[in-house]
Amino acid sequence: MLNVSRLHWWRHRLDFDDCGSNIEVGGKLWFMWKNELNLVIDSMSEQHVTMRIVDNLQLVFLTFVYAKCNYQEWCRLWSHLEAFNCTDPWLVMGDFNIIRHDGERCGGRPRLATAMDDFNACLDNCGLIEMSYTGNSFSWCNGHQNLSRSWARLDCTLLNVAGMDVFSEANFLYLPCFMDLVSRAWQEESNGSGLLRLAGLQLHIAELEARIQELENNLQDGYSADLKSDLLLSHLELSVWVEREETRLAQQAKQTWVQKGEANISFFHAVSKKIRFLIKMMRLGDGTMLTSPKQIHVSVVDYFHEFLDLSGLIDIVITEEDNRALCRVPSSQEVYDALWSIPVDSCPGPDGFISGFFKSCWHIINSDMINVVAEFFRGGCFTSVLHCFLFGPYS
Repeated sequence: MLNVSRLHWWRHRLDFDDCGSNIEVGGKLWFMWKNELNLVIDSMSEQHVTMRIVDNLQLVFLTFVYAKCNYQEWCRLWSHLEAFNCTDPWLVMGDFNIIRHDGERCGGRPRLATAMDDFNACLDNCGLIEMSYTGNSFSWCNGHQNLSRSWARLDCTLLNVAGMDVFSEANFLYLPCFMDLVSRAWQEESNGSGLLRLAGLQLHIAELEARIQELENNLQDGYSADLKSDLLLSHLELSVWVEREETRLAQQAKQTWVQKGEANISFFHAVSKKIRFLIKMMRLGDGTMLTSPKQIHVSVVDYFHEFLDLSGLIDIVITEEDNRALCRVPSSQEVYDALWSIPVDSCPGPDGFISGFFKSCWHIINSDMINVVAEFFRGGCFTSVLHCFLFGPYS
């Protein structure tokens, strides 16, 4: 179930005055609005929310849909829509998780004919017609590769006759294709380049932590309601970003305990105390007492250096030429070959993407990826996020 506090955090972040959701009835819909909008929630279920808006004395009903994926739930949703059927302007939009006919899909298994017939019957009974649209013909893809890949148009906007009279020139725009979105996102400005560019998430967390520390110091110097509000919002934002980082680690490692991960300081230290034993003092054979970690370290190294003198027993196998070859900066082709050697269905990285993402978007991201690898081999510093990206979370 979605967190209500996070809903309010996003409302504040996006500068809306009020918000609501169907979380209490088991749904996943969020909606936000400004105070100048005269909005009243009319009805809701776990699959829809209907609201009425009065604008310039014109009453308009809006229904947002996020449908389930099984036949019984669809039938419940169609019943809700048919029961509400009205003669005022009415717009219905969202993810219906069903198509009207096989022409709205490409690939995949045929859809249940009975489900499509029921959907069409509901639209006829409610007098709903699809709004004209621009953009992609399909709004959903199963993400599979090769012959198992399929597309469908599960999202649409519908309106009744009264709605068509009021919004005669309305048009529904589908989002651009995936590659266009990746290209635009990758071209956005970011702090630094190379390793720093890929470390954006952790850098943002560090900035938030510094901001929280500064706000706490300012509050100690002099109380202010604005400072306290800012501090609470910063704490909430920090928790959101930390959870995102932990989610990425959990996705990569696929380990239950990483759900609370090393980013959760209290959890990490609690685990560490159970598995780590620290030697604070040591008595040598001659009675000398070592009382500091440095003394203990030096003594242990000296002891084993004398005890395990392996000089002359190990042949030199790696030559200086081999060392130089291992440490040189890989070529672009070598980076490419290394990426393409990773299976498409491999475990996701810290960013949540599998290798298939990097392969399919290689023409967009190749320059940055090659620069990251080159910077690493030149001795560039990298954060724990990049450590996971390059080596995995437990290396």
